[in-house]
Amino acid sequence: IEPDFRPTPIEAVFQRVAAAFEPYLQGDDFPSDLESCPITRKFIHETIKSSL
Repeated sequence: IEPDFRPTPIEAVFQRVAAAFEPYLQGDDFPSDLESCPITRKFIHETIKSSL
């Protein structure tokens, strides 16, 4: 990124709003405090496919 780059106001707002979703765009291995999670990757994929 260019050092003199300044986002437009709408780009800055979008970046702030989108930052909350950034971890979900990085993959599906999220940190968790759960020791045992019955929700598997297959379950997540099937749930998403059925909701689309």
